[in-house]
Amino acid sequence: MSSRPHSEYARDLSGLGPPAPDELRREDESRPTIGDLLPVGTVICTSYNTGPYRIETVKKYQTYPDFHSWSLVLIDQKGVDFIRTKNDYCYINELVVEWDGETPRFRKLFACNNDEVFIVSQFAPTTDRRGQMSLI
Repeated sequence: MSSRPHSEYARDLSGLGPPAPDELRREDESRPTIGDLLPVGTVICTSYNTGPYRIETVKKYQTYPDFHSWSLVLIDQKGVDFIRTKNDYCYINELVVEWDGETPRFRKLFACNNDEVFIVSQFAPTTDRRGQMSLI
């Protein structure tokens, strides 16, 4: 097990200061990002046996100078449905896409962290258009 901090939170607690650039993963700006590859509605699970979760929000944020990562707001699956209640939101932070040839891998920002996110299913959100004409 690595003694290096594996997250921004752990790094802050360690008192070590900002990480060296080689401690962080960086997205390839010429390729699709987390925001492109994990849209709202995608169902994911993790390498540490959690999920499935449905993505509700995808947000990019600046983590360190010249480094960004993504935060996912998730809904936990209850039975066969994804139920949206105030207490059921989950979060995955510090996520970046790392390319293995032509295959995207959804990894944590810190290189010493081996956690990974996997796509279970992707689908376009459905839109209920009933009553749409009454708005015109």
